[in-house]
Amino acid sequence: MRTFTLILTFCILNHLSFSQEYKMNEYYKLDSNGVIHGAYVLKCNDTLLAQGYFHKGTPAGKWVFYNINSQKIIEGYYLNGLMNGQWIYYKDNKVISKIGYKLGVLHGEVKSNYLNGNTRIIYNYKNGELDGEVKYFYENGQIKEERFYISGSLDSLFIVYDENYQESIKIIYDNNRPVSILKSKDLDNFPLKIEGNLLDGNGKFKSYFKKSGYKIPLEERNYVNGKLNGNYISYYNGVKVLVGNFENGLMIGKWKHLNQKGEVIEKNEYVKSDNMDFTKIQKYQHNIEELDLTSNYLHPDIAPRFLGQDISNNITVSKDGIKSGTSIINDYLKSEIEKLLIDLKGNIFVQFSIGLCGEVKNVEIIKGFSENENENEQILNIFQKFPIFEPGFIEGFPVNVKFTIVLKPN
Repeated sequence: MRTFTLILTFCILNHLSFSQEYKMNEYYKLDSNGVIHGAYVLKCNDTLLAQGYFHKGTPAGKWVFYNINSQKIIEGYYLNGLMNGQWIYYKDNKVISKIGYKLGVLHGEVKSNYLNGNTRIIYNYKNGELDGEVKYFYENGQIKEERFYISGSLDSLFIVYDENYQESIKIIYDNNRPVSILKSKDLDNFPLKIEGNLLDGNGKFKSYFKKSGYKIPLEERNYVNGKLNGNYISYYNGVKVLVGNFENGLMIGKWKHLNQKGEVIEKNEYVKSDNMDFTKIQKYQHNIEELDLTSNYLHPDIAPRFLGQDISNNITVSKDGIKSGTSIINDYLKSEIEKLLIDLKGNIFVQFSIGLCGEVKNVEIIKGFSENENENEQILNIFQKFPIFEPGFIEGFPVNVKFTIVLKPN
């Protein structure tokens, strides 16, 4: 969960009716330049879905979002078109997360809850960087994990507890570098496993990810006097993707970058004078990180909902009716693209994301472009005009969820 900036993009629905049951209506005013300015309201039939304010086309002030059952799902404030202050997310009328922002950047306390109301995770941010305590809890309220950050760097003690409040993993960090492995016990309900003899900045440090009973390697490091020395290996999905050597904290000698098939895609050779320090390969190393609000996810813990229905990641729509996915989305799309489908020569795959406020974004045709460029633009426009969704969640936090919809001519 790093810096995040969101400017809501609202569509002009033109009183869109895509079934006998649902009718979407927007209420707003335009200024002399034709830009939305003032109060904004979105309704489905007579049910309020969103209300807020625009200042010269930019979201401003307090915004509140509701689901089709009139339950509040999101509320927060915009300043200069950016999320600002505390944003609160609800699930079944209960607070599921609170996220602090300062002009679009994570700032202050960021917290999520279990559906039983107990605290799940607490982060502390300062100007987009982790700064202060981070705590994870078991569903019964018992502390599960605690660590401390200074200006985005893991520092001091990193501790994982079992359900009996006994320390299972205990590591000392200094500026994102492990210094000593004080304890490393395997926990069934914790995905990270640490091995090695690292003590006072000397020794080996190996990390693994546990999945379905397997131990998948993540990274192998060797330290001498607190600096990386000797062989270094970074893995992706258990496959080596970066291999090389360090000397006194600097990259030296031959380094290889590999793809997931184990094929070498890049070779480099360094000498000490290159001053290639460890920060140059941060993107390859595995850090114990928090959830990332900027990434797209395919399988959230709680799926997005469209007018009260959960939706799947892969949906097929055709003139013959529902092939797979969610019926109400099929109804919506069929009503909008029926004429286009008659002219389509093959399947068209459309990909998009549902954002943290349920907005549809990043719409693109990824396969099967129509020969008619105007049809392509019409298809993209239909998806960009989707009514707002209820967002998806992972560990109680709203996330961007990616979807693919297949449009079939028959």
